[in-house]
Amino acid sequence: WKERTRAGYTWQEWLQEYEIVDSAFDGMPVYGEDFSYDFHVSSDKKPEWNPEFPIVRGWDVGLAAEAMACVFTQLVPPSRVFVYHELTASDLDVEHFVPEVKMMSNEWFPSATRFFDIVDPTCFNRNQIDKRRAAELIRDGLHTKPIPGIASIIDRRRAVTRFLKENRRGQPALVISTDAKMVIEGFIGGYHYAFSKFGQLKSEPEKNEYSHIHDALQYVCTRILGLDTGNKKKGLVIPAPKYNFSYPSVRG
Repeated sequence: WKERTRAGYTWQEWLQEYEIVDSAFDGMPVYGEDFSYDFHVSSDKKPEWNPEFPIVRGWDVGLAAEAMACVFTQLVPPSRVFVYHELTASDLDVEHFVPEVKMMSNEWFPSATRFFDIVDPTCFNRNQIDKRRAAELIRDGLHTKPIPGIASIIDRRRAVTRFLKENRRGQPALVISTDAKMVIEGFIGGYHYAFSKFGQLKSEPEKNEYSHIHDALQYVCTRILGLDTGNKKKGLVIPAPKYNFSYPSVRG
């Protein structure tokens, strides 16, 4: 039905008419039809997080006062990723963004016993102004051990696409709360390939307010794909995923 009905519609017209999207974005959504609002956005609107499992935060940051983004997720059985909240800022540097993340982490997840932080690998580069690393500010401010995300843009997008396409017992492998508004708006067109002046789609997504939060989500999805989420031994079933994140050495 969707394929038949979409015939003759542009992406913008389709989103506004059938996907209940008020905003119009000039271009093609990065994930196209792999994302479905009805399937991937939680029907519970605000799904409850599970205090038995850690919260996994994904970061896209800069050392200067530029766009900052942090997405708050959780991996729960059977290998489903829930996106609960997001935090963005366009007028803070990382030194001032970290306390905001800490404050909201305590507010949103008051009984969480552990956090993992997957960060933009450039966070391990030294700032040219004062020679500090963003990873060090995150580590010291949150008492965490930042894990560098995968640098490959292609691998990162493929990881998100894989979660979008898969389901777990008929349920989406990637579930998004309505509280993560920019993540949702990014999926429906905010995170998109823009047209060039010649009318062709550009090869890279537009850098805008939606690209940062989606970069953060990509770092999470790529690293989670590398986890051992079950026990391979015969006769032994462990219902909880193993958070055996590795901590690669990164040189700045």
